[in-house]
Amino acid sequence: MIMLYVAGRVLRDFGELIDSFLLPKTPTGFSMFVFLLLVGYACFAGIERMARLGEMFIPLVLLLLVLQVIFLSYRM
Repeated sequence: MIMLYVAGRVLRDFGELIDSFLLPKTPTGFSMFVFLLLVGYACFAGIERMARLGEMFIPLVLLLLVLQVIFLSYRM
């Protein structure tokens, strides 16, 4: 029973942190639901699959970062 309380508390704290710092216009419930889906998928598929999925997305994230730098510097 205590573990369920701690898990709920961590989820709520994480949702509040996301809302106040990173995504202030996003509803709290939505950000908590996305985080809950991510944790559920990690529990279902395993940490190794999550790491491989992260490795697959690294080139996409780097490409978007380079495009962002190019677009921001070209803004002049």
